[in-house]
Formats: sequence, C-alpha cells, structure tokens
Amino acid sequence: MKLLAALTVLVAATIGSASATPIQYSTTGSVFASTGTNVLVAGTVTITFNSIAAATVNAPTGISYGFVNVAYAGGPNQVVPAFQLNLHVNNITDGVSGMFLVTSSGGSVGQGQDTIVVSFSPIPLFLGTASFTANSPLNFTASNTLQGQTSFQGGVNLANAPEPGTMFLLGAGLIGIGITARKKFSNRS
Repeated sequence: MKLLAALTVLVAATIGSASATPIQYSTTGSVFASTGTNVLVAGTVTITFNSIAAATVNAPTGISYGFVNVAYAGGPNQVVPAFQLNLHVNNITDGVSGMFLVTSSGGSVGQGQDTIVVSFSPIPLFLGTASFTANSPLNFTASNTLQGQTSFQGGVNLANAPEPGTMFLLGAGLIGIGITARKKFSNRS
C-alpha cells in the first residue's frame, strides 16, 4: 500500500510540472524585405505591419504576433507583387530572438476583395525554453472588412514540455507498475 501511495505522489508531481509558465515576448523590428520598413506600397494599396511591443502570457496558450492593415485607396484592383516579411520574435523571458519568414506570392486587392495569402516558416520556431507556432497559411482580410486588419495568430508552448496525453500515459504506466508490484509482494506473504 505504501508503494502505491508513493507512486500516486510521483504521478501527481510529474503531472503538476506540466503547468502553465509565464513567457514574455515581443515582435518589434518586423520589416518587409523589399523596403526595410513595416510598410509595403503597391499602387493604391498600403500594407502595414503592426508589431507587439511586449506581452506576457502563460504557456501553453494562443498568442498574437501583431497584425497587418491592408488599406485600399480605390480605383481598379491593384496587383500586389510577391513579398517577404521578416517577423522578428523576441523571447524576452530567456533573452533569445529569432525570426519567422513570412512569404507571399502576391495577389490582388480591390473593394471588398483580397487574394493575398502568407505562409510562415519555420514552424515551430524554438527560442530558449519556448516554442512559437503560427497559423499558416493565412489569408489577408479584405480592406472593407474589419478595417482591413488581419491578425497574425499562433501559439507558444514550453519547448521541452510533454503533451498532456504523454503525461497521462506515463502516470497510468506508473500506477500499473505499482499495482503489479503490490500483487507480487502480497502473493509472497
């Protein structure tokens, strides 16, 4: 019985170690490769990336890396050429930085229409004790919807944190070993 109680305490301690951990991050310094700024202009279309100055979240959780605003000044549909956005992510907690490469083959923008799609790589982005993911591919929102704002969403998790299902299997295995050992010891008496 003491062995089973000890295993129960071990399982509870192991599962408890997979709890939420605060991570502070920012996405400052994100630029379009062609302009070296956070603004890309194509005819009457202006695409602006707005970063996250600093945010603290409890990992694992969903996060925002900022948003793009697509402004359309009117006229015929505008062709937006292929572009690349260097999305710098700073894991402030660990003092480590990295970059998502956000690429698009371009598209067209008009009143109520936007065919721009972006993809992120690498996924996941490992920075210190955290891994950052992004929802990819992502379609931009049309300029007349939500003021043309598209949020770059993703998630952050502890890089070495096991999945909850793995923790459950580990706990179940330890309990099974404890029950088997208890039966063996009780049969010897």
